[in-house]
Amino acid sequence: MRRLWALVIILTSGVALAQKTSPVAQKAKAVSRVEVSKEGQQCLACHSDSTPGIVEQWRGSAHARQKVDCYGCHRANAGDPAAFDHYGE
Repeated sequence: MRRLWALVIILTSGVALAQKTSPVAQKAKAVSRVEVSKEGQQCLACHSDSTPGIVEQWRGSAHARQKVDCYGCHRANAGDPAAFDHYGE
């Protein structure tokens, strides 16, 4: 009976520890409500489905904490040789 109780305690402790949020996840949650540009919101909406890992990485980044969104860094002027049609935009 003692072994059973010990096992129960160990398992519930493990579950409790697993449910704690990592520091990176806490930062990501804190910036999940970051105000971004209209264009940045479009980027996040699309990339949350197509490349969710990149979005989560950004949410935990210094860029997100400073309100620097995708569009702010990655936009290119129409005459820029690096400019291309990105999903019709």
